Amino acid sequence: MHVPAVRVERVVDPTGAGDAFAAGFLAAWLTDAAPADALGSGARLGALAVAKVGGRP
Repeated sequence: MHVPAVRVERVVDPTGAGDAFAAGFLAAWLTDAAPADALGSGARLGALAVAKVGGRP
């Protein structure tokens, strides 16, 4: 299954993007979201993560 990437204006730092993706995916998946919705949630959080410096807000 594939979902489109979430476009970001500028990638500042990729640190933590995978962890953010996993968090978004798992949070949705564990609340019975459809697979595509869970992937989309992960993609959105991963996109937010790359817009900030470092692995934490």
